[in-house]
Amino acid sequence: MAENDPLLEKAIASDREALGRVVMRHAPEIRALLAARLDTRLRATVDIDDVMSVTCTEACLSIGSFVPTGDGSFAAWLTRMAENNLHDAQQ
Repeated sequence: MAENDPLLEKAIASDREALGRVVMRHAPEIRALLAARLDTRLRATVDIDDVMSVTCTEACLSIGSFVPTGDGSFAAWLTRMAENNLHDAQQ
């Protein structure tokens, strides 16, 4: 595994508590990124916390398909997922 993170290894092995902790480690940065990318015209109708909630749920359901490819790959995977969810919410 390229990312030498025992907590991430547990998360990939379906440890839901570990996954929650790994996701929460990245959540503030991803939330800030989403808030910056949210179309200002939609701020009253799109809730970033809802997008983050969908992203966390999706991460739990999809962790089995995550394949580490290098340092930061989990953060990139989670960020991409969050960006896609934000895109969907803005449609």
